Amino acid sequence: MAKAKVCRNCGASWAYRNPNNWQQCQSCGCKHGFFRPASSKNASLQKALELTDIRHPLQANILCELIGIPGTKLRELVHEARMNGAPIGSGPKGYYLAREPDHLDFTIEHGMSRAAKIQEYVLALQQTKRFMRLGDERWKEEAFSEPSPPESPVSSASHGGMLPPPLPGELSPVPK
Repeated sequence: MAKAKVCRNCGASWAYRNPNNWQQCQSCGCKHGFFRPASSKNASLQKALELTDIRHPLQANILCELIGIPGTKLRELVHEARMNGAPIGSGPKGYYLAREPDHLDFTIEHGMSRAAKIQEYVLALQQTKRFMRLGDERWKEEAFSEPSPPESPVSSASHGGMLPPPLPGELSPVPK
């Protein structure tokens, strides 16, 4: 049974019979052997995004309807495609295929911002866990109180100037 593959050089689909027999691409003629499995969902995502650019993105809900998948599966497909080198950008108006390197700037900055926010809440939860283990109950009073002026969740000032040491396997606070 032939398995569908996609040439990473030109994106053309073709079939081969032996996974160890790297044949020449029938479309561009490359012999690199850089081939990856292509599911029908991946192919549908690629076809839908080929019609987009930074000025004409597709909303996630529309992409989901076109491909016939839920939003979580769409995010998985986009992540997988990005990890394979696909220049898929995203913004407030949807997903698009970046045609220029600079068209990925917003997506990169947004991803870095999300990573920093995730690290903040992980550090805050680790701190709360340490205080809970020590029997310090201040976290109960502070956890659901009105927000105070912005302060790092790992600031030692909010807990009397002393932070318990990180537990094994925990992240250490990153200075700003």
